[in-house]
Amino acid sequence: MAIVAMLATGSVGYAFAARQAVQSVLAWTDFDIHISCDDVGALLLPHSPRIHLHHLQAITNAPRGAHFLEKFTALEAALAASDDDLILMLDVDAMLVRPITHADLDAYLGICGIAMAEQNCTIPDGTSREDLFRHYRQVSLPAVLRSETGKSVPGSQASAPDLATFRYHNAGVALFRRAALTEFLAWARAIERRHPDVARYKGRLIADQDFLQVWCNSVRPGICAELPATMNHCALWHGDFPRPDAAILHFSNYCNGPTFETLFRLKQASAAYPPPPAPETPHRALPAGQAHEDEAAAQPAELTIIIVTCNSAAVLPHCLEFLTPYKCPVIVVDNGSHDDSIALATAAGASVIPNAANLGFARAANIGAAAAKTAYLCFLNPDCLLTEKVLAAALAQFSRREPGLYVPRYREWSGRCVEGRQPGYTRLKLLSDMLATGRRGLRGSLGRRLSRAFAHLPMYHDRSWHWPLAACLFASADDFRRIGGFDERFWLYMEDVWLGRMAARLGVPTRALACDVAHFSAKGAAVDDTRRARYLNAARLTYARLAFGPVSAALCRWLAPGGKGMSRSPGAAL
Repeated sequence: MAIVAMLATGSVGYAFAARQAVQSVLAWTDFDIHISCDDVGALLLPHSPRIHLHHLQAITNAPRGAHFLEKFTALEAALAASDDDLILMLDVDAMLVRPITHADLDAYLGICGIAMAEQNCTIPDGTSREDLFRHYRQVSLPAVLRSETGKSVPGSQASAPDLATFRYHNAGVALFRRAALTEFLAWARAIERRHPDVARYKGRLIADQDFLQVWCNSVRPGICAELPATMNHCALWHGDFPRPDAAILHFSNYCNGPTFETLFRLKQASAAYPPPPAPETPHRALPAGQAHEDEAAAQPAELTIIIVTCNSAAVLPHCLEFLTPYKCPVIVVDNGSHDDSIALATAAGASVIPNAANLGFARAANIGAAAAKTAYLCFLNPDCLLTEKVLAAALAQFSRREPGLYVPRYREWSGRCVEGRQPGYTRLKLLSDMLATGRRGLRGSLGRRLSRAFAHLPMYHDRSWHWPLAACLFASADDFRRIGGFDERFWLYMEDVWLGRMAARLGVPTRALACDVAHFSAKGAAVDDTRRARYLNAARLTYARLAFGPVSAALCRWLAPGGKGMSRSPGAAL
C-alpha cells in the first residue's frame, strides 16, 4: 500500500495549510498519513485513526533552508513507522481534488524509484527553463556536492547534464518507492554530516528540492519518472491554472511558506472541483483522552459561542467550520457589515443578530450575551479557530464551579505565542504604549526606545490582578452578568482590560487555559492599519480617564498621534 508523508512546523500558516491538505487526503484516498510536526504544526489537525503524528522540536535560529531539510526527518519517520512500499511526500500547501489510488501511484513510477513533475518556468518573475538550469549549475550542484573546504562528498564527481536532458523537478509533490527513498536519504544525510552548513551555502537557500535535483539529474540520472502536470498543478508555473482535470493543486510560494491570502485562494480554488465524499466517520465532539472527569461535567450544549462581525467574510467561514462538530449554539452579532458576513453566518446555521450600524465590539458582545440561554459563554473573534482541545479545557474548568474568566494562549500567524492572561495594566504601561505610537518629537525611534526601556521597569505590570485578551474568552453567564459585561464606554479595544480589572475587584480572577488557539492576527474585520491604530489609541484614552483620572488622560491625549483633537468615539468614522 501507499502512505502520505508531510511536514508542518513553525507557524499557524503551516498548521492551517496542513489541516486543509490532510483533510483532502482523508477525503480522496485510503492512505495513512504520517505527519511530522512541532506543537504549532499540530495545532489544527483533524482527528482520524489514519493520521500518525511524529513530534519534532521547533527549529529556532536556523537558516531557512534548515526548515525544509526537516522533510528528510519526516520521510525517515514515515519509513520507520510503516512497511509500505510507496511514499507520497506532499507539501502542506498542496491539496487533493480528485481520488488517487495505490495503483495510480504505482503506474506513475513504473520501473523508476522516484517521480516528480517538472517545473519549467516561474511565471510571476519571468524565470525561464534556462534560468533554472543556470541556478542548478551555479548553486544547487556545488552546494550539495562540495563543502566549503573543498572536501569531496558522496557523488562529488557527478556533473550537470546538458540543457536538453536537465529536468527542474518540483519537490512539492514527490513520489518514492521505499528502496529508492532509503538510498536517497542515506546519501543526503551523509552530505549533511560532512557539510552541516549546507542549508546556507554562500548565503543561498538550499532545501530538499536542491538535494532531489542533484540526485535525479547528476548522481542517479534515469531514476526519476515524470509525474503529469495534473499531479502538481501550480499557478506559479502553470499558465492554465486551475486545470479542470487537476488531481493536486499546489500553492507554492518561493519557499516563503503559506500566506493568509494564498491559503484561502487554495481553498476557494478547490471549491471548483467535485465535492469529496462524505467523511467515513463523524467528527467527534471532543477528542479521545479528554473526556470530562465526572458525570456532572459541563457539556458543549451548555455553552453559547458569541462572534461579533464587521465585514469579516474573509475569515468567518473558517471560524464557523471549526465550530460545526461541537453542537454549541452560535450567535453572530453583525455590526453593519457590507460584505457577505451575514449570509455566511446564516448558511452555517448560526443565529444572526444584525445591527444597522457598527455599535462597537463591547455593545455588540453584550447584545450576544443577552440573547444567549446557556450557563456558559465564549466570546470568539472571527479570526480565531477554536479547537476541540481548547473547548474541552474550558468545559473542564467550568465543571469545577470556580469563578473565573478563562482564556487560552494565542498562536499568531507567524507562530509567535501570546499569553492570553495578561498582568494588570498600569499607568507606566499605558504611557509606554502611547510612546510607541507617539507624536511630534516623540514619534518614531525615540518613542519606541523609551517604550522598550519602560518595559524593563519593575512597576511596568501590576501582578496583583490580570486581564484576558478577549479574542477567545470563556466565562459563566452568571459571572459575566455580575461583572456588568463589557463596558460600552469602550467602542473597540481595551474593553477586555477593563473587564479583567472590574472582575478582579469582584473576586473573579482571570485564569489561563493550558492550550493554544490559532489567531490570524487582526484579520477579524476589514479595517486598515491606520484606523486600527487610531481606534486603539482612542480606547487607551478612555481607559486612562476611567482608571487613572484626567491628568493621565491629558498626558496620553498629548502623546496620541491625533493630539488634542483626537476623537473619543472612533465609531463615527465608520
